[in-house]
Amino acid sequence: MKALLLTTDFPPLGGGIADFLHHICEQLEPDVAVLTQKANGDEAFDARQPYQIIRLPVDPLSLWQRNLLLVPQWIRQAAPLIQRQGVQTIIGGFASPAILLTLAYLRRRYAVTSQIIVHGGDILPIRLSPVRMAIEGPLLKRMTGFVANSQFTQNVLTEQFGFSAEHTVVLHPGVEYARFQKQNTVSIHNWPDSRKRILTVGRLVDYKGFDRVIEAMAQLVGQGIDVGYIIVGKGND
Repeated sequence: MKALLLTTDFPPLGGGIADFLHHICEQLEPDVAVLTQKANGDEAFDARQPYQIIRLPVDPLSLWQRNLLLVPQWIRQAAPLIQRQGVQTIIGGFASPAILLTLAYLRRRYAVTSQIIVHGGDILPIRLSPVRMAIEGPLLKRMTGFVANSQFTQNVLTEQFGFSAEHTVVLHPGVEYARFQKQNTVSIHNWPDSRKRILTVGRLVDYKGFDRVIEAMAQLVGQGIDVGYIIVGKGND
């Protein structure tokens, strides 16, 4: 079954969702194509991939372009893929208004199935907003199925949205072990063997909550606990 993935988060843009979707496509190739937006360094990245990537001339940093230009361009680009390449299912990379609208149109126009990969942070704001729930809730209910990135996210779908567990599957983001099999380790200077270690790996952006851990660390140290905090990642913060 040929699948078409719609997403605005895709390498070389950084972030966990982008990496997660890319690695899913690696497992699905050659039976998958990707519709996404242009990004710095995309030509070199795309040339290395074994699956088809189609880039749209939309500025990923422009909110109005993402909201107003993506839907008609996605629909226009998806049509020949469905008609000529035998695409039978459309997959949304996450639950955004643009993706939900595009999936709703394509499903009705071409009788394809539609699935969406949900990550928690994309569907919880919908559930907490009566306006968004009234608009986007019915679009979600028309999905053929859902892929959740965790049991927590699946529980949100079934308990808060009322979706059947039979129509949801959990696919945990994995670790590519070969990337981390290094001969040399990084030494931490002046770190006693007895000191407890707290490790966070993630993109350094404010909503991830690194600052909350740092605040808690001050309290732990103030209580005489010998503990340190290690952060691995990059980002605006």
